[in-house]
Amino acid sequence: MDQTHSNETYPAHDVDYCDLFTHSQDVRGFLRFDSWGVYVEGARVLDDDIVELELGPTVHDRVRFATTRDALE
Repeated sequence: MDQTHSNETYPAHDVDYCDLFTHSQDVRGFLRFDSWGVYVEGARVLDDDIVELELGPTVHDRVRFATTRDALE
């Protein structure tokens, strides 16, 4: 849980699994990290290497995920 509340600009989390599905224009599902998980309530592709997921309860925010840390800078 240390990384969950990290003060780093770009915290790193190992993804255990990501189970997403589409319904019309919506993307829903669940994202599981090694020690915690969160519902996904929306998504959009920003770039070939970056997606933005709208995360549900416990986060309530849009979070960007990238294939590399450099892609976020």
